[in-house]
Amino acid sequence: MTTTTKPLTKKATAAVKRSPRKKAAPVKVAPEPETIETVTLPAGLLASAWTNVALALSRDDCRPVLCSMAIEVYGTEAVRLVATDSYMLMHAFVSEGDQIPVDVEPLFTVAAYDFDKHALKLMRWLLTPRIRKDMERNVRLRLSDDAVIVDVGDATALLEVTNRVKVDRHDVEHEQPFPNWRGIVLNEKTKPQPTTSVSFSSSLLARVCRIKADTKPILLEPSGALGPMSFTVKTEPPVYGLVMPVRT
Repeated sequence: MTTTTKPLTKKATAAVKRSPRKKAAPVKVAPEPETIETVTLPAGLLASAWTNVALALSRDDCRPVLCSMAIEVYGTEAVRLVATDSYMLMHAFVSEGDQIPVDVEPLFTVAAYDFDKHALKLMRWLLTPRIRKDMERNVRLRLSDDAVIVDVGDATALLEVTNRVKVDRHDVEHEQPFPNWRGIVLNEKTKPQPTTSVSFSSSLLARVCRIKADTKPILLEPSGALGPMSFTVKTEPPVYGLVMPVRT
């Protein structure tokens, strides 16, 4: 059986010509955050400090500021990384220059939330033996009021800033400042160092032992029966921390 197609009438042909073609919806591209500071650091130093300090980040999404790493900016080539989940605190100063003491306040601080772990994966990639041979590689941190962008060559990671004032759907402003970690550390430095026994959570100490320190020793320094225990990881750059005790 043969099927024949009837040609369109003049009226139908005119209607087809008049019908407008649907245009594709334009693709919305989010504007890039306005950079307020750009910091350039050696990849090896930053990656080592970042992966170690990240062990103190909280996993509680209800408190995003504790899931964030504080980036304290001391200039275009120096930062201090800080993380704490309120039980463990770690910090490291990253720069090719001299170390700046903890009691020196930074120019400003942003708390960066690596919500998809892209930045951490990027830092781990930089520490792989093949990539680590390239000692000339640098990492660029672009900091703004809303985001931190990590650039390594063509690779990029975006982190959300959590310690800024935010407005909710009810037009109410909320601010989640990063914990005053500096006061805790400086207070511990002024205490005497008695030789007493302290009980700690085994899971916290296990996290300390997982720090990527290769064969470098970790110095444990008790500072009281119920006070925090400080530790130092002798990597490059060195990482310092406190572990809070658990009452028994």
